[in-house]
Amino acid sequence: MRLDAAEWLARNAAGAAHTPPPPQRKRPERTAGDSPEGRRPDAETSDNAERLGAMNVSDSETYAVSAAATDIPTPPDVVDQVNVIAKAMTEDIWQEIVESLPGSPDEVRAIRLQLADHGWCDLLIGFVLVLEKFGKAVDTVPDKAKRLIVEAIRGSSKQEKRPQLDEVVVGMIVDKAWGAFKVAAAAHSPLFGLLTGDELLRNLRMLAVFICPAPEKHEEVRNHAVDPLVKDACGYVSTEAKEWLAQQFDQWVEGVEQQVERNGAGESGRATEAPVANLSPK
Repeated sequence: MRLDAAEWLARNAAGAAHTPPPPQRKRPERTAGDSPEGRRPDAETSDNAERLGAMNVSDSETYAVSAAATDIPTPPDVVDQVNVIAKAMTEDIWQEIVESLPGSPDEVRAIRLQLADHGWCDLLIGFVLVLEKFGKAVDTVPDKAKRLIVEAIRGSSKQEKRPQLDEVVVGMIVDKAWGAFKVAAAAHSPLFGLLTGDELLRNLRMLAVFICPAPEKHEEVRNHAVDPLVKDACGYVSTEAKEWLAQQFDQWVEGVEQQVERNGAGESGRATEAPVANLSPK
């Protein structure tokens, strides 16, 4: 799935996913000397590029001139979108977070290790939940939005093994991530202003899938990143990957049922930690 997402981003780079397709042109009339033998060897593959929404050079130039003439802002590159958000919410704030962590050196080290235990993907999922709830109107409810992100991290299925990520620590991390997100939005106003809520959600979901150490073991990433990307009609995930994921899910369900049977009907409530199916793509 990560490979599919990376391929989609690469395929739709340079605005191909956002620019409208060029107007259809009439094919030139065949002349007496025009024959299939005179075509370029790669002519038969041109429809593949059109299927992916790519434009040829002349079409791109035509659209760029038209956009400039009507003062239409250039849509941001899809890879740039992901890079800006990733850098703002991780790299740019990391040193500030480390310097602000409370406690002794050993306690700070423990917090850093526990933050690495699905902490970053929980942070991204928190932002996903905020956009799912408020859309791009998050500016109007900053306190509620930040509280929702804190609750998403503190209520994560992974939080039990992260006791050092208490309310104070998580609140500080969310506050810095929120600030970085807003600074990025201001510094790249054309980028953020042109994006729809769905595009922002897609970028955050892809980042969560990319950064998560084990999406198959992280319930929140599966529910709010993997599943929506799989179901999206834009085709971020290939048919082959969807079929394989469905097969792995069936194996996981079978493993849960077998453990429930072993534990007995009265112990079924303890079967939630059933081993996840082996996800080796053999």
